[in-house]
Amino acid sequence: MALAGAVGCSRNAGSAGSSAAAAGPPEISVVKAARGRIESVIPITGALLSTVQVDVKTEQTGRLIEAPPREGESVKRGQVLARLDDTQYRLSEQQSRAGVAVAVAALERTRIAVHHADRELERARQVQTSGGITQKDFQTAEWASRDARAQLQLAEAQLEQARQALALSEKHLRDCTIVSPLDGEVQTHMHNAGIYLDTRETLVRLVDNSQLELEAAVPSNELGRVRPGQTARFTVDSFPGVTFGATVLKVAPALLEQTRSVKIRMAVPNPERRLKAGMFARGAILVGVRDGALLLPAAAVTRDAADPAAGAVLVVADGRLQKRPVQLGAEQKGQIEIVRGLTAEEVVAADPQTAPAEGEPVRVKQ
Repeated sequence: MALAGAVGCSRNAGSAGSSAAAAGPPEISVVKAARGRIESVIPITGALLSTVQVDVKTEQTGRLIEAPPREGESVKRGQVLARLDDTQYRLSEQQSRAGVAVAVAALERTRIAVHHADRELERARQVQTSGGITQKDFQTAEWASRDARAQLQLAEAQLEQARQALALSEKHLRDCTIVSPLDGEVQTHMHNAGIYLDTRETLVRLVDNSQLELEAAVPSNELGRVRPGQTARFTVDSFPGVTFGATVLKVAPALLEQTRSVKIRMAVPNPERRLKAGMFARGAILVGVRDGALLLPAAAVTRDAADPAAGAVLVVADGRLQKRPVQLGAEQKGQIEIVRGLTAEEVVAADPQTAPAEGEPVRVKQ
């Protein structure tokens, strides 16, 4: 029985070996590096800021009879935002207008007096040549003419004063109607109708989201590659899958002491006003483009945790896997640049994590 069992085991082992030999080396998927365009980018994260934020305030005291729009409402430049009770200021304006009319009449009367005084002085001068008037009477006529002209200057000054008072009254009356200084949206609504307001009280805070800015920090070692005019792309959580554009405006003149990074400000066009100030953004600044770069799918490369520029691939050569160190470059859209260590003719394992060990024979999956 023992001999029969041994013979049976030997036959099974031989059968298994024959099956393995018939199956051959395992099949693996492979990829080849391809030439293409690679973009050199600097990753960024930051927040969107409004470039225009205005607090609309009262210029004078008064009871609010028409409240401003609520949060989120759009406003246009020149649109009426609120009104104050203008009864007192309207009466003051009418009084000032009447004062102007009185000053105009007084000026006209003074002009007549000047004309009369000038004629009397001319008559006295003619009579004086013939000896028909005393020197004292002539001087009296001369002083009367001077006094009339002084009264004319006073009347002209009083008219200008009345006009200035009217202009001030008209301004106070206009200030009872508060209008929007820009096209934008109401960010904060402060007061409701019926409240009595003092001067310089904020009614609403307006923002113009048609042009935002993205503020982000860039590591100091990347500072030499950033300059105004470069483009950037970013996304926000509120619009998954949507990419927005920006342009570098300014680079801060000094580093942040705590992080040793530098602040970058970028212009963000927002004509549809989909983006809002305060949104968190993730993206990258495009600092260069290279054509003819050797690219591999990032999944085909094993990274070196200690050195981001170092990695390895499994090259298929003579039917076996060979581990090959490579130097890595920029990465974009699931592809990574191979700077050194691989040629375009070589093929590598598409998934090194599941591939057989180095040196093992393999077959390329067709």
